[in-house]
Amino acid sequence: MRIIIEDVEEMIEAVVHSYPTSTRVSVPKKWANKRVKIILVRE
Repeated sequence: MRIIIEDVEEMIEAVVHSYPTSTRVSVPKKWANKRVKIILVRE
């Protein structure tokens, strides 16, 4: 599979926490209170 993403401000590697009612990804504080798009890629 090949994915091309353009106009990226920052790439963050993080652990995804799955819970019965939600999925959470921790992002750095500088991204708090901002609209971000997250793309999950499973290896």
